[in-house]
Amino acid sequence: MRSIIYLLFVLTISLVACTDDPKTTSEEVVKLYQAYVDQNEFDKARQLSTPAEAKRLQELEQMIAADSTASLLYTSFEQINCRAISKDTVECDCVLADQYETYSALFVVVRQGGQWVIDIPRPESVEYENEMESILDSLREELLEEN
Repeated sequence: MRSIIYLLFVLTISLVACTDDPKTTSEEVVKLYQAYVDQNEFDKARQLSTPAEAKRLQELEQMIAADSTASLLYTSFEQINCRAISKDTVECDCVLADQYETYSALFVVVRQGGQWVIDIPRPESVEYENEMESILDSLREELLEEN
């Protein structure tokens, strides 16, 4: 009887140990996600994404597949500052560097099903980029008209 109790105790401890894996942090998810995108491993990146971000990745994958000059990247994180926006949302402001340039990026990370995943960028940041593109386009047009 004592051996059965001991066996049950060992099995219980084993089950708890197997299911109590350390959770991946939001910062680690951002770095892993970017590494997958850099290497065009979009299936793996989608596993770390919300459904909306997975759709955006699918579109990106199609664009890259159509570009015969697309290459693999290696992105290093020069700086990463993650801050909690709410209990289940973190924003990570990053300074990234690849083979071509250094640039800033904002990653929105949300907790879904107990796991951190990458979400699509906030709409206001996309609008800001579109505004900047519009301003740059109008400046280019002005310069071309002057010359």
